Amino acid sequence: MKDGEFLFRKSFYESCREIRDPKIRLAAYEAICEYGVTGKNNWEQYSLTGIEQDMLNIILRSIYSTIDDTKKRYKRAQENGRKGGLMGGRGHKKNSEIHPSRKTTGEIP
Repeated sequence: MKDGEFLFRKSFYESCREIRDPKIRLAAYEAICEYGVTGKNNWEQYSLTGIEQDMLNIILRSIYSTIDDTKKRYKRAQENGRKGGLMGGRGHKKNSEIHPSRKTTGEIP
């Protein structure tokens, strides 16, 4: 993932779909996208009541954690992929390394 990109998971959509109030749902979507793209957590900017902010905070806390974990995993895989590619990947087995029961003996059974 390049900077400014993130994976929007189906679970994010399902969590937001459970929010009945359209104002809170919109704030959740915008907060998720802003955090995923910029890494900033500015959901408090929306004009929500204390209870609405608490509800949004509960949802966003787990989603932000998932976004962070996904970005870390991607970065780690990208770094390991470069190393693995330099090593040439898995080698081919030689005849001597094949399990004895799979060797051909030249006999017809």
